Amino acid sequence: MEELVPKPDAGSREALLEKRRAQTSYHRRGEVDASDGLVRTEAETMGGGNDWAARVMHRQQQQVRRAEAASSRVQELQAKEQQRMADFKIKMGLM
Repeated sequence: MEELVPKPDAGSREALLEKRRAQTSYHRRGEVDASDGLVRTEAETMGGGNDWAARVMHRQQQQVRRAEAASSRVQELQAKEQQRMADFKIKMGLM
């Protein structure tokens, strides 16, 4: 059969186009075709259900936790600074 239909030269434009056609047909084998009866739901093709609200809620909870942690850390540092200042004033004889 190959002798009846000659192949294009290896570096020619026709060879490149033939290669692209073969690659396109390979990639299109998995697509939905009316003749094969392959039916996929939108959830399968687009990546699952609608969990947008859950993700937003989770992000808000994380932000609240981070803000609380930062606030408690600031309070700890302020308490330490007040204690240092009190110790310093005692050592200097100001209290």
